Amino acid sequence: MKSIQILAACSLLMSGIANAAPNYNGTVKGEIDGKKFDVKVVCERSKIGKMDSLSARSDPGMEIDAKDRNGDGIAVSVTGDMSQPAAAFTMLVGGKVYKFGARRDLKVTAAGLSLKAHFKPAPNKPEQTAYDADLTLECT
Repeated sequence: MKSIQILAACSLLMSGIANAAPNYNGTVKGEIDGKKFDVKVVCERSKIGKMDSLSARSDPGMEIDAKDRNGDGIAVSVTGDMSQPAAAFTMLVGGKVYKFGARRDLKVTAAGLSLKAHFKPAPNKPEQTAYDADLTLECT
């Protein structure tokens, strides 16, 4: 009987850990392709030697894909090297997925980064359309 109680307690504890809310410590907000967004993200920053990497994810379990896992219709993934500076973005906003990288128009701040850029379709992707991105990532 005691082992059943211990097993039940461990199950409850583990289910609470698995379903724990993400520890949001930042935001990504702005506009992409005329669609405004403002979403909380989990920021992680690490420094190894001269490399200063930053990642931000809006949805639990999200890596570089753009799947809305929390039902708000938005998914954001940002991975950057703040020492270069350079960043890769994958975003789901307004039902459309946007994937782009930035160096030239990227501005690094003490709290994150900002980007204001115009993106043209790749020559081998005529079905794509040009769009503007104006966004800010701030981590606390």
